[in-house]
Amino acid sequence: MHIENQGALKELVVGDWLHVEHLNDGVWWMRVGDMRVFVVAPRGDSPLVDVERGFYARVEGDTKVIEDSFSPEVASEGEGGGGRGGEE
Repeated sequence: MHIENQGALKELVVGDWLHVEHLNDGVWWMRVGDMRVFVVAPRGDSPLVDVERGFYARVEGDTKVIEDSFSPEVASEGEGGGGRGGEE
């Protein structure tokens, strides 16, 4: 299904494993399988994402946290302390 220029997405449901819902301005809730995700996305700032596994069902699959150069903690540990693109 393809919908174009029909306004803002309020809710999307696919079977019993995917459910995305716009709750308030900049606040989203999502179910993906056994996982519940809350997103607060203020305009002009990075989103805050909270993830809970096992909320709806037994956990199926792996949960990983990938630390990369975008993580402030990892960027500060890089050579020269610059991290992102050599900023000092």
